[in-house]
Amino acid sequence: MLHELIFVLSGFPSDVFIPFPSDDPCTFSINPDFPLLHPAERESLNRLGQLGWIYAKLNTFSVKQGAYAQAMATALEATLEEYRRDILDMERLLLDKTYDAGGGVVPISLLASSLGRWELLLPALLEFTKKFDACEYYGCKLLDLVLDEARTGNSDYRDVMHKVADRLHDVLYRQITSWMVYGNWTNDEFFITKSTTTGNNGTTTTATAGWQRRYGLALEQIPKHIPLALAESVLFVGKAVATVNQMGNNPMPDTMKQQHLQLLLSLRQQQQSLRQYDPLKQVVQQIRRSTADWLFSRVLTGEHSLQCYLESFRHMFLLGYGDLASNFIIACAEWRRRSLAKYPHDQHHKTTMIFRHQEFNALLAKASVGTEAEEQMDGYCVEIMQNNESTSSSLFSRLLLVDLSCTLHYDMRWPIDLFLSKEDLQCYSDLWTFMTGLRNVQMSLSDLWISLRHGPSNHEARAVCRLRSYMLFWVDTLWNHIQSNVITPHYQRLIQVITGAKRSSYTTTTATPAFEDLQAAHTQYLRNIMQGCLILTKDTAQIMYKALRMCQKFCAFVQELCHQEDWQRTKRRRTERTASDIVNEWAKPYESIENAHMEQIMKTEKEFSYITDRFFTLVSDAPQEIKANGSLDILLLQLDYNKWFSDNRIKSL
Repeated sequence: MLHELIFVLSGFPSDVFIPFPSDDPCTFSINPDFPLLHPAERESLNRLGQLGWIYAKLNTFSVKQGAYAQAMATALEATLEEYRRDILDMERLLLDKTYDAGGGVVPISLLASSLGRWELLLPALLEFTKKFDACEYYGCKLLDLVLDEARTGNSDYRDVMHKVADRLHDVLYRQITSWMVYGNWTNDEFFITKSTTTGNNGTTTTATAGWQRRYGLALEQIPKHIPLALAESVLFVGKAVATVNQMGNNPMPDTMKQQHLQLLLSLRQQQQSLRQYDPLKQVVQQIRRSTADWLFSRVLTGEHSLQCYLESFRHMFLLGYGDLASNFIIACAEWRRRSLAKYPHDQHHKTTMIFRHQEFNALLAKASVGTEAEEQMDGYCVEIMQNNESTSSSLFSRLLLVDLSCTLHYDMRWPIDLFLSKEDLQCYSDLWTFMTGLRNVQMSLSDLWISLRHGPSNHEARAVCRLRSYMLFWVDTLWNHIQSNVITPHYQRLIQVITGAKRSSYTTTTATPAFEDLQAAHTQYLRNIMQGCLILTKDTAQIMYKALRMCQKFCAFVQELCHQEDWQRTKRRRTERTASDIVNEWAKPYESIENAHMEQIMKTEKEFSYITDRFFTLVSDAPQEIKANGSLDILLLQLDYNKWFSDNRIKSL
């Protein structure tokens, strides 16, 4: 009987302990036909049989393929090995008569008590394997399941889960080491993913251009105890190492790799730190700083220097190339007229949109011919945005083409994508959208003079000229302020920071490299410019958009008005007007003028005056940080040089 008990505890049935019930067994139970057993003895033996059944299930548990699943199975196998050793010890004690209570009798309660810890542990482990089979956790995400299970009051089960977590962390740290030191991507069990990009002709691209798209974060695979910022640091270092290895002309020094390897190996050797976040964070940050410093001093140099890229962005996105911007805006206006005439009814048809995309993208290259930007166009392209594309720049994206949204993109390539993020590039695109729209309105108002100078000299014409001058003053002041008082000083300050960082990198050996400081300085540079352009504040951005759209509608109205016969001047005045004639003509009241368009002109002037007053109030009430970064006090002084806005504001109060 004792041998049968040892046998069933090892997970094997017999004639005494049989699977029960027979149709769908869930335990090993004493054969109902087995005689001479007290009900209490039968119950105790059935409890031990249940323990053997659970062990058999755990012993035959097959895991899915994968390094993390195998590591988990190895940890569980180590626990089952402890159970088997306890069974062997029990068998040895039985053979040695240690459990003999006299007359060859061994109390069942003594056997059950020796396996007491397993009566709680094995059922919990079986439930854990069922959760593993049922859940969708895969790869390093299994750490979430294991660490959640470790939050229990069962100390034995908690210890086993900690051992499983240590095994899983060991696999994770091996993957992190392979990625951060050698740039080797292992498999999709890691929270780093590798994507295959395809070119326009359908072929797979493996060039370093667009390396940001080749590797990315699988957000659903990141364990909950690893912050997103830490995962991004791991991604950054590995991508940099992988790309440097692929380039081959400027490899990372072996001493640096060895240093990084030792840091990660020391982390793995600290068993207590495997489940802790702080040691991993410190090591990853140290490796990132070291890698970033080397990249800045060895890779972002020469024609790929950071200053060269920033200068290009300054000229392209922030309209530093004035002739390019003017040529492009003129080309867009002409293209829009041709496009409306060519596709009058099916502008949003798919085939039509494809042709319009191709035509529009060619305008930028044509506009650059004969300008300073002609040799600097590599990587830049303009695109028509679909109606469902919602970005932060969508508010101003229609100021250029009116009926279509457009933006400027730059295809980030090695090595500038080490420094810039997608968010930075989106900020540049948002600024280009706003600046181009503002410049387009400015040019439209300026070009009205060509039409107005040939018009009549009456009260209606003077009202149009007065409103145009008012609008142009506001737009000119805003444009000049942004270029002179916002973009230029902040750009010069950023260049000074970069130049100082380069000098310090050659003269000092400080442990804090300049790379991440420069990234922070560049991020602040973009934020300061966007604050100076007043597009980060929703109310101010909307009021500027209303003012600019009103200017565009006014320009369209005047152009239509100038084509009417009663507006065009047909002959010259034969007699010269005296000074008194001019004064009397300008002093005539508007009520005496009967003109169909006068009411609309006066309404537009009133609305524009209200909008600009509202704009002045919003800028005046802006937070001090925005005022300082955007030099808004200078803008207010320029707008209110004759106390027009401030007097109106005092009257309203």
